[in-house]
Amino acid sequence: MHTRRTLLISGAATVVTALLPFRAMASQRRLAPLKPGARIRAVNPGTWMDPNTNLQPLLDRCAEQQWHLEVPEAVTRQWRYFSGTDRERLKDLRSAWNDPTVDAVVTLGGGWGAARVLEAGFRFPRRPKWSLGFSDTSSLLLAQWAAGLPGAIHGSSGGSDAQWQRTVDLLS
Repeated sequence: MHTRRTLLISGAATVVTALLPFRAMASQRRLAPLKPGARIRAVNPGTWMDPNTNLQPLLDRCAEQQWHLEVPEAVTRQWRYFSGTDRERLKDLRSAWNDPTVDAVVTLGGGWGAARVLEAGFRFPRRPKWSLGFSDTSSLLLAQWAAGLPGAIHGSSGGSDAQWQRTVDLLS
């Protein structure tokens, strides 16, 4: 039975797909799946997170896939409600996206700050890259698609084992 939520999600997906340039859809096939040895960088373009947040489960999950997850100290910065000033968060995101040795970017925090990074001038480089986000980082995921770049996945880096397996299946 379809719930209101599943109907809204499938309707939104249909609209977004119809609006995407054909080039973006065609390039989806050119983004290589993550393989063992892939480098993933964590970023936090939004709301600050507790410095004592246990990220070991995510590190372990990535290690099981033989992916190397980099978690810079910057993800636990705090400036007001955000994980750093707009300029700092913009720099972190640009660094992750512009590093040719990074295969994917995972967003650990969201909130309004993620949209503020776009307002501060973040633009995606022309090189496609996997990105994983959820909730309020949808603004970044949609901006990635709007730039004609495939690889934006709305999914959880935490959650149940079934949720994580879905994320792994999408990335690999």
